[in-house]
Amino acid sequence: MKQQLRVSSETDYLKLEVWDHSRKLVPTSGTIAIYSNTSQVADIGPSSATIDSDGTCTYIPGTALTSDFQQNGRAEWLIGLAGSTKRYVQLFDVVQYP
Repeated sequence: MKQQLRVSSETDYLKLEVWDHSRKLVPTSGTIAIYSNTSQVADIGPSSATIDSDGTCTYIPGTALTSDFQQNGRAEWLIGLAGSTKRYVQLFDVVQYP
């Protein structure tokens, strides 16, 4: 699902939950790299993601990402799960009213 961040927000965040066979997994580690819709080089990251006790991964990019409107930004998560690392790609927009 594509996420939406509010323009100029310092508190909006990207969120990822990993599920397998209707069971939410709790990652052991997580990093995120964020790419704009025009960039091949990471605009932010790789940076560490916060992992809650229930397994929800979050990252607050702050105004480094939300300073201007954007469509089809890409977040690439590297999530450590049970001895292996999995890559997840997530799309997002920066909009006036999410």
